[in-house]
Amino acid sequence: MFMGSCFAEELERRYARYRLPCAPSPFGLIYNPLSMGHSLGHLLTGTLEGEPFYHMDLWRHYAFHSSRCVKGREDDPSTAQRHFQALLERGSRELGKTDYLILTLGTAWVYRLKENRLTVNNCHRRDNR
Repeated sequence: MFMGSCFAEELERRYARYRLPCAPSPFGLIYNPLSMGHSLGHLLTGTLEGEPFYHMDLWRHYAFHSSRCVKGREDDPSTAQRHFQALLERGSRELGKTDYLILTLGTAWVYRLKENRLTVNNCHRRDNR
């Protein structure tokens, strides 16, 4: 399994191209060590911290890169909850089967929500957060 920066994503693509067994991170790109630790914790416990939020016509979650967003109605967060939970469950299964976990880091910068100091996977740009 590959987790981390865009370099991890590139490695995963190369493994897949040569038909080598590999699994991408269910969280998408992860840039910093703290978010990486949180992501691994989510995979091991099967639980997510925080709730999905609706922004720019997509459901998003602070634990996931924006490439993992899902469309849905603004008044129906259940679609997003099922989507993110499915990504987490698939990732947990893959992690349980993997022999090697390859982690790559892109930065030491950590982003947190102003309102509750929750660490976010990446810099989700939102006003007044």
